[in-house]
Amino acid sequence: MPVLTRYLSPTDYGITAMFSVLLGLTSPFVGLSIQGAIAVKYFDKKGTDLPKYDGNCFFILAASSILVASVFALLARPISSLTTFPLHWLWLVVPVSAGQFIILVLMALWQVQNKALKYGSFQILQTLFNIGLTLILVVGFGKNWQGRIEGQVLAICLFAALAFFSLRKNGWLKFV
Repeated sequence: MPVLTRYLSPTDYGITAMFSVLLGLTSPFVGLSIQGAIAVKYFDKKGTDLPKYDGNCFFILAASSILVASVFALLARPISSLTTFPLHWLWLVVPVSAGQFIILVLMALWQVQNKALKYGSFQILQTLFNIGLTLILVVGFGKNWQGRIEGQVLAICLFAALAFFSLRKNGWLKFV
């Protein structure tokens, strides 16, 4: 943060903060916070095929993402006007929220399995990648608030893909 305060203006900080606020408001509706239900279902193994359950949760993620994206598409101008967040960047909010959901599913499963090293390593690597990429884009390329948001988006997308492939590889996710 001390480095970014030198390179980002107060307006830049406001835009990046509004992106975080939009993510915070959108995330409960994208995926409906079902990662908590997955963690509970992990311990309630009676009659439940956990990989199928997890796969169905991803269908809920897809449906809720489409619904929220539709609302964003219909209300894009009012949302942008109300939040003063740039209209042409607003479309990133829903996919980033979906990526966060995928990451949280993997983290929840590692948490209930007491895999603290994997959990911590993944979290730390994601944070380091996010910060490193942000610094490269903001300081190295002078991209201001755009570089900060691009760093967040790319970090979440990459780690969501890694989380998804980890879920599939470990047999925790089955689509039927």
